[in-house]
Amino acid sequence: MHTAHHSPSTTIDATIPHAIDPLVLANHEAHALRDGDVMLFISDDRHASDDLFAWAHQTGNSVLDVESLDERRSGYYIQKGQRWAPSVVLDARGQRCPTPIIEAGRRLRFLATDEVLRLISDCPAARSDVSAWCQSTGHTLLEVVRDARGVESFYIRK
Repeated sequence: MHTAHHSPSTTIDATIPHAIDPLVLANHEAHALRDGDVMLFISDDRHASDDLFAWAHQTGNSVLDVESLDERRSGYYIQKGQRWAPSVVLDARGQRCPTPIIEAGRRLRFLATDEVLRLISDCPAARSDVSAWCQSTGHTLLEVVRDARGVESFYIRK
């Protein structure tokens, strides 16, 4: 299993004046990345957070982490797309364990061998429960990606 790290492939410093809007610049740079790559977007705009989360959601990217770099700048680690192309996405946010695992098991029955299910969960116990469940069922937990808001995506291969 691979747990997402925050080693950026590229860095955009939006604190330096650019001729184009910072989100346009981020979008342009994201197109040059491979799915699963991470870019670090540095901003001193306190309103950038909402804009970046909305942009990431609209473009199929994820804000993995936000860190304070100093008293005025923040760094946003943004993952482009998904490293694993899921055949099925199961959004189980708001459901407590073991419900997400039960639903994942139901969905996986209909997938062919080697197809991937993306399980999205905000249950605090999901990480340990999904890992143990995969070990006991023979499914492969390829990766766990936790976004900056605490929502985890589990990529499970049948």
